[in-house]
Amino acid sequence: MLEMLRNLSDTGKLFIVVFCLSLLSLLISLWTGGLAATITVSGAIIAILTTTKGIWESEYDSKTNIRLASLGIIYLLAISQPSWKAYINPTMLEPIVELVPFSQDVINHIPSDTPSLAALLIAVAGIYSINYFIRDNTAMKEHPVPIEIEFPEKPYKKRFESFCRVLSEDINRLDRESNWSVEYFTPLDAEVEVRSGNKRYKKVTDLLTAIRSDQKSEVFLVLGDPGSGKSVALRKLCRDLLEEAKRTGKIPLYINLREWKPKQEWTEEHPPQVEELYDFVVSNLKSRGDVYISEFINEYFYHMSEDGRFFFILDSFDEIPAVLDVNENSWLIDRLSDIIYRFLAGANASRGVLASRVFRRPTSNFNTRVTLEIRPFTEQKIIENFEKSTFYSQNLKEHLFKERINLIPVARNPFTAALIYNYAQEHENKLPSNQAELYSSYVNKRLDACRERLEEKLITKDRVIKCATDIADVMLTTQVAGLEASISSLKEQLV
Repeated sequence: MLEMLRNLSDTGKLFIVVFCLSLLSLLISLWTGGLAATITVSGAIIAILTTTKGIWESEYDSKTNIRLASLGIIYLLAISQPSWKAYINPTMLEPIVELVPFSQDVINHIPSDTPSLAALLIAVAGIYSINYFIRDNTAMKEHPVPIEIEFPEKPYKKRFESFCRVLSEDINRLDRESNWSVEYFTPLDAEVEVRSGNKRYKKVTDLLTAIRSDQKSEVFLVLGDPGSGKSVALRKLCRDLLEEAKRTGKIPLYINLREWKPKQEWTEEHPPQVEELYDFVVSNLKSRGDVYISEFINEYFYHMSEDGRFFFILDSFDEIPAVLDVNENSWLIDRLSDIIYRFLAGANASRGVLASRVFRRPTSNFNTRVTLEIRPFTEQKIIENFEKSTFYSQNLKEHLFKERINLIPVARNPFTAALIYNYAQEHENKLPSNQAELYSSYVNKRLDACRERLEEKLITKDRVIKCATDIADVMLTTQVAGLEASISSLKEQLV
């Protein structure tokens, strides 16, 4: 027993001391004040332990000193209760007596030196308020070890902040390339499936709110159809999390897995390894920064990764090039599900998100307890998106929902909904007659925007459309390489 006590952490030893003091306080209150005093003190102790639970969660919590001071103050009040002056005002108890007549007998038997319930409640409320306002309300959750303790070297903090700025600029670049602005973001509803043992619970919530508000789950799986807004939502999540990086001591990393091309082909004899994913993440980050970012990664990435200072956001599992050429039951999907889960959940305090389409989704080897499946836009969401557009009009909304209801299923997908808005903007608030016209209008508009670059290459718009049509036909009708068809394989089919 003594050996076990010696091996306890300081937090564990403190808990034992507090437990013994609590027990002593209850015995004293029972002896000096009777049952009423004991019940009062019991309620106070429960409130105290709940309020100061941050002390027991981590011995490195930067707010522990404040919580310890709160605990000390309230305990001094609790164990000195026999000497308190009774502040119970009979007029305050009159409503209780009226509702519960027999309570008058209980009140009459309260000793004069019983601690004031009101005083205890005020003390506990004060302590609770202090701890409430210093609570950790970040999405990533503050790292238990302050940066200054783990990385005492002076330049680290500045390099940490520079790394975050580069990541933020890179997210902005990706948004510009996809012609998207944060002001157009519409929160996506998701059906959240939470596993607890053999039971499964489902609820509907905002996708980003579901991730941000869950500080306990290590990994999340986000599922959605093509164009459902997964990538946009995850990039926005990363941008939001970067704003709290300095406070939490953690950095969110957005990585698109469709860029993961192994150095050698994966086979059942030579399957993918966690180390390969680690190397890919490192090289991907280096390619998006400058020499100073590469130096920061070389020096700190391994240590930070092992100590859970990253929140990984891995996008496009189903678009990993090697996955595009296999069926849903392939051993490769099973293997990748396992190694990605171990990569995300393996380090101390590590957390992360993996996104995929429903088709070729990760298997049960990705052992998360929380799955979030993006739901199609409701009619209200469709209207909200319309209203964000500068060309919005009531007539356009009525035209869609009363006369062109065939387009409503199309508008339930965020990507195709955006195409409808763009079409209306370009065609004086008119709607396309069918989906083919919708897509054709978008393709022509994008090619017109690239006219100067096409002319420099002596390529016409019609030639681009003809070539793209032939490539699409080959991909659909022959086994070349799925969406990742190589130029050489396309040449064999088209030339």
